[in-house]
Amino acid sequence: MAPRLSHTKSRNGCKRCKVRKVKCDEVHPTCNNCKRHGVECEYVNHFPQQAGAAPFPGTHRENGFDQSAGRHASLDLSIQTPYTDDEIYGMISNADDRRMLELRLLHHFTSVVSYSFPSSLISEMWRVDAVRLGFEHEFLMNTIFAMSALHLARDIPLSPRYHTKDEISLALAHILNLPKTSLGRIDPVMAHQFYLNLAVSQQRNALTNICAENSDALFLSSVLLSYQGLKMLPDGHNPTIEYTPPTAWLRMANAIRHVSDATIPFLESRYESDDYQCPGVFLASVSEPNFRDRAAIFNPEHSKPFASLLDWEQFPEPDLDEQSKSAYEQALYYIAGVYHALLDREDPGLIFRRLISLAPLVPTHFIALVEQGRPRALAILSLHCAMAKVVDDHWIFHGFAEREVYGIQSMLPQEWQWAMEWPLALLQQNSP
Repeated sequence: MAPRLSHTKSRNGCKRCKVRKVKCDEVHPTCNNCKRHGVECEYVNHFPQQAGAAPFPGTHRENGFDQSAGRHASLDLSIQTPYTDDEIYGMISNADDRRMLELRLLHHFTSVVSYSFPSSLISEMWRVDAVRLGFEHEFLMNTIFAMSALHLARDIPLSPRYHTKDEISLALAHILNLPKTSLGRIDPVMAHQFYLNLAVSQQRNALTNICAENSDALFLSSVLLSYQGLKMLPDGHNPTIEYTPPTAWLRMANAIRHVSDATIPFLESRYESDDYQCPGVFLASVSEPNFRDRAAIFNPEHSKPFASLLDWEQFPEPDLDEQSKSAYEQALYYIAGVYHALLDREDPGLIFRRLISLAPLVPTHFIALVEQGRPRALAILSLHCAMAKVVDDHWIFHGFAEREVYGIQSMLPQEWQWAMEWPLALLQQNSP
């Protein structure tokens, strides 16, 4: 095991060294500690706020892709684990140990995790195209490692029903009987923390220069980060823990939308060229449901069963302006569209994509209303969370519905409890 670093204080050191309580050599722009670990070095106050503060303040940190500056200002995933950086680096610093760890993670991703993506087309894209691109773009490979470690940490079996082809279902049935992948002496939680932090830092740097050569890798890594942001929420409802809405995931996934918007034009132009090696990436980006058809996914007709949630007179709200009304309407139209797809018995893989695409597609202002704890916003969100129960057998959504619906119920005042009748009934209807 590598020796632990000294905990000598540094008055003018970078923020990361101060958090780790190690001596910083204060070299600008990147100190040797950060350079050695391959992470971003910051000498300004950009570390996460204390508990209770807004996770994405608009004063000094703007989310989303800044087209004019050509950069993504913030792409943060906050995780809480029992491990310190020193413990992680001590366990993974040996080259042979790390090589074996990464081989195991890559094997688990290609042989197990890739089959969890809905539809055989998308699964094959992750197994083949994504891994090949990962060898060219380190941030994507580290995102793959993090995704694989997260699946091992959650230890939830895959479900064959998200694939329609018989050979895929047979392959999944075989996978379910395989012995669980072992990471040796490395805890999957530790591996996930290490590779996620590394991937986010590297992707942030790559986003400063989006181009045709890295557009497909950035698109794929953004998708994986969005999935992980959702899965890093606790599984299931715990009444002993104070509930907070999933606003960090909503903000993060909403910001990643801007990355996708910036990369898709490159994907389109490359797909039309004869020498494009990863057509599956573009096909996955435009596969059903067609999220570009805004008239279909934000159809007001779908919202009729939930019209009471938009009754401004019967259920008034202070400081209700036109921007908030529009945000409520657009969010409800989208969520009601998911319900309409359920009534039409749409394929489970498509339902999965509709559910996980909420945050990138709803107005950013709606997420702000959820952050403010507005009862109407929480009630609308509870509809979406309740419908996630139908895909509870997918490891990404496992436990999500109960945690969010019961949590939102605990936050709503008495005069808004009526809005929870439908979400609670749907949970009970889809419970085993």
